[in-house]
Amino acid sequence: MPSTSSSPDRPRLNVRRTTIAAGIALVLVVAGVTAFSVLSADESDEEGDACRVDVAGASNPHVGDVAPAFTLPTLDGGCFHLRAERGRPVVVNFWASWCNPCRAEFPLLADAYAKHRGENLEIVGVTHRDIESDSRQFADELDVDWPLAFDDDQRVSRSYGITGIPQTIFVRRDGTISSRIFSELTKEDLDEELREIFRD
Repeated sequence: MPSTSSSPDRPRLNVRRTTIAAGIALVLVVAGVTAFSVLSADESDEEGDACRVDVAGASNPHVGDVAPAFTLPTLDGGCFHLRAERGRPVVVNFWASWCNPCRAEFPLLADAYAKHRGENLEIVGVTHRDIESDSRQFADELDVDWPLAFDDDQRVSRSYGITGIPQTIFVRRDGTISSRIFSELTKEDLDEELREIFRD
């Protein structure tokens, strides 16, 4: 007569298999959660690093020199990379909320941006010795719609040799400086310098 001693082992075998399968599933879930957390942390780090202040290039550049590339946070929570604008004419305007001539020239910049934005013109305002909340209020009051970068520790200002404002640098598509205006812009100045950087 066949032995039936193995019959009671079958439920135990099924329980053991179920336990092993559950353990494997748990390991896979933990591994998946860990991998997701690591990847999310890496992405967060990359996003944080993307707006870390950086300046590269010769200090106090002159006309004909390559404009120092910089990365700065913007007042709207974004990030501006001058290097990413290569191939476009760029106007770099140094300003502050306490600067009355800066206030006077902003409408001219606004008109130029509205007129030439479709032609790939970029304008970036860079704060100089200003308080971030004051800069933001200034931008809101004037309804500025071009990037405004906050140069908290003045690294970019120092790199460009800025000692007084307003000051405006006109950058050609190839990244070289076409001209520097060391005073409040006039419409004539702005129109002339824009023609130059669009010509190149």
